[in-house]
Amino acid sequence: MSFDTFSRLAFVLALAALGWLVYRVGIRARLQRLAACPTPGFQAGNPALVLFSSPDCVPCRTLQKPEIAHFQQDWVSKVQLIEIDVTERPDLARAWGVMSLPTTVVLDKRGTAQHFNPGIVRRSDLIRQFASLEKLS
Repeated sequence: MSFDTFSRLAFVLALAALGWLVYRVGIRARLQRLAACPTPGFQAGNPALVLFSSPDCVPCRTLQKPEIAHFQQDWVSKVQLIEIDVTERPDLARAWGVMSLPTTVVLDKRGTAQHFNPGIVRRSDLIRQFASLEKLS
């Protein structure tokens, strides 16, 4: 491998690492900002999954809700499900920074946002995210 090829590869890898770092810092900043957002229906003591959707959202109905239903089979007694219809509560969608549907947010037992998932989130990802909350307890 020539020095020129090696330097280009190193530059691309450094750029990718910088992009990943900026993404992670952005997610952390968003989670900190969300700490002050209201969550109607949340009861302290159990973690919660907040689902932002709308009646017209086809991926919400056909993909996300079945994944959540499958997730709830094992976690129903441990996790609150709070569904927010963005057509009825656009103020909450704005406050939470929801840009696409579906979006899910994982709250710890104090109501602090720990994970923000724009788009479809799989059951396995939800299990991993809620399991990480149990480790923090």
